[in-house]
Amino acid sequence: MRILIGLTVASLTIWYTVFRLLDRGHPLEPVNLWLIAITIVCVCLLAYPEIFSRLQRIEVAGVKIELLEKKQEEQQAQLDEFMLVLPIILPTNERKHLLNLASGNTKTYIGNSNVQTELRRLRSIGLISNTQPIGNIKDGIPFDLNSFVKLTRFGSKWIPQLLKYEREVEAEGEDRRNEEK
Repeated sequence: MRILIGLTVASLTIWYTVFRLLDRGHPLEPVNLWLIAITIVCVCLLAYPEIFSRLQRIEVAGVKIELLEKKQEEQQAQLDEFMLVLPIILPTNERKHLLNLASGNTKTYIGNSNVQTELRRLRSIGLISNTQPIGNIKDGIPFDLNSFVKLTRFGSKWIPQLLKYEREVEAEGEDRRNEEK
């Protein structure tokens, strides 16, 4: 398809240039030369799109066009910053639910309204999905967390970050205990 478009653009440019030269007997003007140059660039980009991936900025006649690569780098930096913030935002119990789901340590839960609220919050931000209604968790009755909820793909992506955060918190706690001794 790209080649067809490129050939069409090139054909129309050649036809227009030849028609203008033969019909009116005019020499090529700067406008015609610019049209030919732009056509050559467009055909090259259509035929070899990988050329475009190497460019970061195009500057023609004082007009600058910065390509998406810089924007993508900025978005990645923002995402990395967000990755640092999420473990701090999630309360300890909710982090533990996610880590328990990831490790399979889900059989020792006792139902209560706090657990239901925490699971609903995790579900609302897309880190878990329920396999049966969370409201079916009964107060004071043991249950397997894995039979009610599972990690989403998004939730699974957060597990390494949460583990790293938990290790850092644990290391800080050990450092404080050593300082107190």
